[in-house]
Amino acid sequence: MLEKTESLIKSAESKKAAKEWGLARLDYLEAYDLLKKADKSDTKLQKYLADVEKELTTVNNELAKLQYQKGKTAVENGLWKIAIDSLEEATRLANIEDVAFLEEIKVWLDKARVSERDAEIRANAEPFISRGDDFKRNGNYGEAVLEYQSAAKVVENMPENHPYYIYVNNQLLECRRCIARPYLKKAYRATHAKHFIKASSLLKRALFVVDSKDSI
Repeated sequence: MLEKTESLIKSAESKKAAKEWGLARLDYLEAYDLLKKADKSDTKLQKYLADVEKELTTVNNELAKLQYQKGKTAVENGLWKIAIDSLEEATRLANIEDVAFLEEIKVWLDKARVSERDAEIRANAEPFISRGDDFKRNGNYGEAVLEYQSAAKVVENMPENHPYYIYVNNQLLECRRCIARPYLKKAYRATHAKHFIKASSLLKRALFVVDSKDSI
């Protein structure tokens, strides 16, 4: 065991000197696994174990920095999945006592996760929005409402100030109003003609179409 351990440590040190952090880590881990099985009374091996643990911390920290930079670059380039994988790995490798570094990783990781979620939501909502926009342009407000309602379900968990959330709900509101307005106009004329039952019926239809919170 001693010969194998010393060989692994020497190999790891060589790779560490060449800044081949990943390869060095593999050698240190293999040496660590061997040393963990060693006799606890063997002081030499226990000294090696302490040294390897220290070196693993150093190597892990260097790898964490590399993964952090990779993740940060991926976020800046909109590669959300790569960013999340790299930043999660950076979190796992970073020294738990390096709170400032961990907080910095978290900022970028949260950004990547939110952006990935938004991208997925946009991809799922886009077909409904596109069809809704087409129907609305052609004056087919009923069909547009159905498409926008489907889009609204997709974006419902987005923040209310998110552009997609605002757009979908505004379009839905406007289309419902476009359907309701003819009923309102007819109800207005019916009221002035004292056809109150007809006016009441038309207003009920309008109320059924619009959102219950709509000021119209």
